[in-house]
Amino acid sequence: MKLLLQVLIAFVLFGSSSLYAQDFEQELKRAHDAQNPNVSIAALGKIKEDLSQVSDSLKLQFYLAMGIAYGQLGRSDSSLFYLSQVEALANDSSRVLIDAWNTKGLVYMSSGDFEESLNQFHKALRLAETKDEEEIKIIKIIGNAAGVFYQLEDFSSAIEYMERAISLSESVGLNHGVGVSNLRLAIIYMDMDSLQRSIEHLRVSEQILAEERDTIMLLYAKNTLGGILQRQNLNQEALKEFQVSERLAMAISNTEDIIFAKASIAELYLTINQFDKAEQFSKEVLELASANGFMDRVGQAHDLLYQIYMTNQSYKQALIHRNASLAINDSISGVEVKSRIAELETKYETEKKEAEIEQLSLENSLHEANLARSRNAQLAIGIGSVLTIILVIVFFTLRHKRHVAEREAQELQIEALQKRVMEIQSSSDTFINISLDQFNQKLHNDLTEREFEILRLSLENKTNSEISEELFISVSTVKFHLRNTYAKLGVNNRKEAFEYVAKKA
Repeated sequence: MKLLLQVLIAFVLFGSSSLYAQDFEQELKRAHDAQNPNVSIAALGKIKEDLSQVSDSLKLQFYLAMGIAYGQLGRSDSSLFYLSQVEALANDSSRVLIDAWNTKGLVYMSSGDFEESLNQFHKALRLAETKDEEEIKIIKIIGNAAGVFYQLEDFSSAIEYMERAISLSESVGLNHGVGVSNLRLAIIYMDMDSLQRSIEHLRVSEQILAEERDTIMLLYAKNTLGGILQRQNLNQEALKEFQVSERLAMAISNTEDIIFAKASIAELYLTINQFDKAEQFSKEVLELASANGFMDRVGQAHDLLYQIYMTNQSYKQALIHRNASLAINDSISGVEVKSRIAELETKYETEKKEAEIEQLSLENSLHEANLARSRNAQLAIGIGSVLTIILVIVFFTLRHKRHVAEREAQELQIEALQKRVMEIQSSSDTFINISLDQFNQKLHNDLTEREFEILRLSLENKTNSEISEELFISVSTVKFHLRNTYAKLGVNNRKEAFEYVAKKA
C-alpha cells in the first residue's frame, strides 16, 4: 500500500512538472514570435520567477530571448547581462552560443565597439560552420559582419560580404535573407553616393520584406528609400515613403522611429510650403521627444517651428522656439564640461576617503603598539604617543591645507574651462578656411576626406546628431571618425581640436 502511494505521488509530480514545462515553453514561443520587443519582455517577465523549476535548456532559451529583446530596444547593459548568462550556462560547443554571440555582436556594433563586434560575429560564424548550422543563421551573421565593415567605411569588404549573403540565400531559396541582404547592400551603395543602384536594391528588398511580413526591416527600408528620394529632391515621393514608415513604426510601438518619421514628414511639408501640416507634425515631434528624453529631436522640433513661424512672419513665436533651440544646443554642448566637473568632484571625494582611511589605519597601529609595550615602558610610550599625535595633527593639518589648495585650483580650472568652452562655442562659426591638402601638409598622419569633413562640422558647433543627419551616416560612425581624428591630431576633445586647427591654420 505504501509503495503504491509513492508511485501515485511520483506520477502526479511528473505530470504536473510536464504541464509546467509546457506552459513555460508556450510563453517562450510567444516571446519569440512577437515582433515588438516590449511584448517579448512582458511575456518573459511572467515566467522569470519560475526559472529555478525548469531544465537548463529552457533557461538558456529564456536568457537568450531576454538578451535579444533588450538588444532590440538598445538597452545594451541588460542585453549583455542576459547573454553572459547564456555563455556561463552553455558548454563551449553549444549551438545556442551561435545566437548569443551574434546578438552580442549586434549590441557591440550599436554601441560603436566595432572591433569587439567583429570578434563576436567571427566566433559565431566559426561555430556555425563547424556545426554545419542551417544557412539562415550563417547568412545573418555574414550580413551583420558586413554591417561592421560598413560602419568602418570599408565598403569593398562590406559589399563582398553582402553579395556572399545574397548568393547563399538565393541558393537555398531563403526569400527573407535575400530581402534583408538587399536592404543592407542598398544602404552601402547609398553611402557611396550610388543612389540609383541603392534604389534598385531597395525596391527588391521592400517587395520581399512586405511579402515576408517583416515589419521592422520593412520600416528600415522605407526610411532609407525616403532619405534617398529626399536627397534627389523628389519630395512628394519621399513624403509617401516616410508616411508608410510612420504607420509601420506605430504598428510596433517603436517610439524612436515614430519620432524620426514625424520629423522627416515635418521637414518635407516645410520644403513644399505646407506650413500648417509642417507645424502640426513638428509639435507632435516636440511632444513625443520631450516625453521620451530625445533631446536632439527636441532641438530639431524647435528649429523646425522657428523656420515655420519666421516664414509666416509670426516673429514672437519664432523667437521663443529659436531661444529654446539654442538652449538645447547649449545643453548638449555642455555635457562634456559637466562630465569633467563630475570627474573632478569624484576624484576629490576619493582622496578625502583615502585620507580618512589612512588616518584610521595609523591610529589603529598606534593602539596595537601601545598594547605590545610592557608596563615598565609606559612613560616612554606616553611620550612617544604624544609626539606621534602631534606629528599626526601637523601632518593632517598640512594635508588638509594642501587638499583645500588643490580643490581651489580645480575650481579655477573648471571655471577657466567653462569660459574657454563658451569662447569656442561663440567663435565656432568662423572655422578657419583651409583645404584638406593644405591641412594634411601640417600633419604626420593625413586625415581622410570624411574625417576632415566631420572635423569641420564639429568645429562649427554642430552636435553629433546634426552631423549624422547632414552626412546621412549614423551617430556611431560620427563618433568613430572623431576618435580617429583626435588621435591623428594628438588631442582629446573638441576644444583641443579647435585650438590645434586654429594654431596650424
